[in-house]
Formats: sequence, C-alpha cells, structure tokens
Amino acid sequence: MSLMSRLLILLTLVMYSCTFIRGNLCEQELIEYIQNEENGLNFSKKLKEDFILSCTYKPAELLFKHDTSFISIQSPTIWWFKISIEHKGANEAAFLPISKILSENLMSSSLWFSARSGETNINLINVHPISYYGTKNKMDYLLAIETNNISNESIALEFNPTINELAFLQSEFEFDQKLIHKTPKLDRRC
Repeated sequence: MSLMSRLLILLTLVMYSCTFIRGNLCEQELIEYIQNEENGLNFSKKLKEDFILSCTYKPAELLFKHDTSFISIQSPTIWWFKISIEHKGANEAAFLPISKILSENLMSSSLWFSARSGETNINLINVHPISYYGTKNKMDYLLAIETNNISNESIALEFNPTINELAFLQSEFEFDQKLIHKTPKLDRRC
C-alpha cells in the first residue's frame, strides 16, 4: 500500500471520528434522528376517531435555521417542543368542528399547556399556535420552556384544553433530560 493510500485512509478515519465524537448530523439526518421514537424525543398517541396527538423536541438551531428573527432566543437553557393535533382518518370533515374550536380559541390556547419537572412547575416562556392554511386536518403549537432551575431528570409537558369538546385530547408527554442533552448538533457544513 502506498504512502498516499495510507494517508487518505488515515485522513478519512480522523474526519469520521471527529464527526462521531462531536455528534453532528446533517439537517435531514438530524430530523430523522428526532423523529425516531426510539431516541425518546418524539412521542405520539392515537386518540378517538383517528386523531393523533404528538409531541416532539425541536432543537433551536434546526427549528430556526432559516429564521434569524429568533436568534435572541436560541439559548441552551431554552428548549422548544412542538405539539401536533392531526386527523388521519378518511373523513376529513371529522376534523372541521375541532379545527373551528381550535381556531376560535387561538388567543386563550396558551393556557391549555403546562410543564413540570417532578413537582416543580416550569415556566412556559412561549406558546405559539401554528395553523396551516389550506389544510383541514392539522394544528401545531410551538412551546418554549426555560430549563435553568430544573433538577429532576424528566420534564413533563401537559396539554389540557379547557373546552369540553376537546377533553379527549388531554395528554401528558414526558421527556428524559439526558436524551435531550445527547441530541446531536446540526452540522452546518452539510
């Protein structure tokens, strides 16, 4: 084996090991990592009438990759989560009454969310509803929590709508902080 071949192999190994040690992933790989429920960053529950409620941890560097207006809130002590309500049934009309209620209550919907670590309540610093124009079967909420004084190993996010027609959506999602801390970083070179 020539010296040049050996150097190329060594260089390849060094580059691979550096990437592996840092845990950086390209954008699509990071999205796939987060969406894989085995990694503990994405949970979903099937509810009545083909409704799915899901909650996903969203790293700020990925969430705001193309939006610099949020740069001031890209802090390592602020964690972002997305809660999605989606209708997966063949009858799209089944989501219309729910969609109407959600839309009519956008302003007060921030009161439907809470977060805690053990018995300690965590301050939600942002609850932002995201509606999708032109689609009838999905509604998302983007939540931000401040993690400065959290001592417990897990964080529970609760969705508790106060409207009777939405009571079936009441849920809790629990995230292990260790898994959030282990989330690979976005490799901006990709």
